[in-house]
Amino acid sequence: MARLFTTGFEEGDAYVFTGFGGAAPTNYSIITTNVRTGLRAISIGSNCFPNITFTATSEVYLRFGFRFGGSASDTTILQLQDGSNIQILLSYICDSGLLRAWRGNKVTKLAEVFVPWAMRWYCIEVHLLVDNSSGVLQVKVNGELVLDYSGDTQQSANSTVDTVVWFGSANGQYFDDIAINDTSGSRNNSWIGRGGVYGLVPNGVGNYSEFTPSAGNNYECVDEVPPDGDTSYVESDTVGHKDSYALANLSLTSASIAALVWHVWAKQDVSDGRNVARLLRISGTDYQGADKALTTSYQRLMETIESNPHTSADWTLDDINGLELGFVSR
Repeated sequence: MARLFTTGFEEGDAYVFTGFGGAAPTNYSIITTNVRTGLRAISIGSNCFPNITFTATSEVYLRFGFRFGGSASDTTILQLQDGSNIQILLSYICDSGLLRAWRGNKVTKLAEVFVPWAMRWYCIEVHLLVDNSSGVLQVKVNGELVLDYSGDTQQSANSTVDTVVWFGSANGQYFDDIAINDTSGSRNNSWIGRGGVYGLVPNGVGNYSEFTPSAGNNYECVDEVPPDGDTSYVESDTVGHKDSYALANLSLTSASIAALVWHVWAKQDVSDGRNVARLLRISGTDYQGADKALTTSYQRLMETIESNPHTSADWTLDDINGLELGFVSR
């Protein structure tokens, strides 16, 4: 699989991040106005450093929407790291319109380019190949290649990255539509492009309603954004029980769809080794994902499906609008 991570914060929370660092790790908020695409984005304040970890790779493509909070100082946007070791850092100075790329923690400036920053959304794409002599660092802003560096992009002992750390500011820095690709596989293995991330929630009864709802219809117990924990839920202690739900159509007239990401917020009541698996129902056929282990605390579980399992082809808008999404007790 080439798509390593996707979020537009349509889940209504920040638990899609692997973890949070800094002196104020909860200094963020999900916003619902002035977003880039979909219904939500995130604002990150100062001393809050959420991160995303993934399988180590020497080459990575990253796309994100960015709206700066405004600062005359050299403000960090993100760090691409090998564990805790910083390989590449991007920063900006809005007053002078500069975008800067560094190796290490601002150890060596690799490039500096002029970007006419304004208080609006930008689509930033990054391509990084980590190597101590033949490395590559490229940055696109709104589809235009503005930075093209080749040379030493390796600061640590390893020629890989496995972590992205995001930075806030005192005035807030805004992010949306984050996606990360490596170069494996036949899909999502290069530049990601200027698209966005849209969220769909259950809005109707599907083919299966085998879980027991806390009240009302099953789909009405799992349509909250963000999740409401034990306030409303469906449950089952029977292995193989299924729930599937109809979804609202995407609010698009045409689209090239790179991937579908399944999200569920789940736990087990007692520690007995139970699992849950993703369920897609397409054209009357069920497609089940890999087992996801449950704990006795709620956790966000995700699975990326890069192609339509019914056709083995790229997803189409009709595919997405016609499927049912749910889960299986395992």
